Amino acid sequence: ALKEALEVSVQFPSLSTHLYESPYEAQLWGLFDANKRVVTYGDFYPSKQKLPPGDYEVRLQVRHDKVDLLKRLRHMPCQLHITLPTPVKLSFHWTKSAALLAAPKPKPC
Repeated sequence: ALKEALEVSVQFPSLSTHLYESPYEAQLWGLFDANKRVVTYGDFYPSKQKLPPGDYEVRLQVRHDKVDLLKRLRHMPCQLHITLPTPVKLSFHWTKSAALLAAPKPKPC
């Protein structure tokens, strides 16, 4: 569930790396809200969509003649790329040695 409006894109990395060489004939995913209405949909190419707060579900349709090959995809991971509303500030050390010696950290980026 999203607690605030965010920009999200959906991707299935296992399928997205093979556009023309894929053993599967087609892929189409849909993003649905809590009322099962289509919010957005896509295929191979990810696109960003601004979503209001709420519950969402992603469904993927893949086409192939052999059912056993489709069953292999049941537990395939889905990637959600979420644009954060504010950047995360990180601090770092320039080298591993500096981190081990707890040298003063540079200012966050």
